[in-house]
Amino acid sequence: SEYTHLWVKEVAGKFQGGVCEVRTGHKTQDVGIMTRIGDRFSTWDFKNGLQSIIPTVLTSGLLGYPFALPDIIGGNAYFGRKPDTELFVRWTQVNALMPAM
Repeated sequence: SEYTHLWVKEVAGKFQGGVCEVRTGHKTQDVGIMTRIGDRFSTWDFKNGLQSIIPTVLTSGLLGYPFALPDIIGGNAYFGRKPDTELFVRWTQVNALMPAM
């Protein structure tokens, strides 16, 4: 939308040091901001869990958003489903290879 485009260009893109995170950035590839991928569930699956992070970040890069910020480490624990220790460790390892943690 035009509102999103203007907000990213005129507000988020003006942060001191150029460090800013947005959840949407329609047609704002020319603004050096971090685009956060959507919320992830605390699961192993590829639909919206750990296995969905790498394809989503790669797709963001192909679309012109190279600074894709993965979701919170371990997922969001929606529906009372918290990550076990192994999932949390693996999630941390994946995020360590991303532009930001």
